[in-house]
Amino acid sequence: MLPADDVARLRGFYTEVGMRLVVDMGRAAIVELRGGTHIVIHSGTSGATSLDLIVDDIDDTWTTMVAAGANASPITRGHPHDQFVASDPEGNELVINSNHAMGPV
Repeated sequence: MLPADDVARLRGFYTEVGMRLVVDMGRAAIVELRGGTHIVIHSGTSGATSLDLIVDDIDDTWTTMVAAGANASPITRGHPHDQFVASDPEGNELVINSNHAMGPV
């Protein structure tokens, strides 16, 4: 769950970076990550949540996040993940890691 002072703004951010809108109820919205994980965006004090996400293309994700308005650190390269930390427009922390899965999972 992600609290937001402005639910519409945060819903817009997450759909702009590629999450699918499931439902928008005004004071709350649900977006979906690939694989079916839902994130509930609701009215509340923003900046109180942290998400840890794994992505296939970290460089493309960094570019997409910044273009959508995220404040993002430079990408650090490491093992097993490359990583950057960002804040969504409501100040919630996003820790973005590269996918390190190899072969069939």
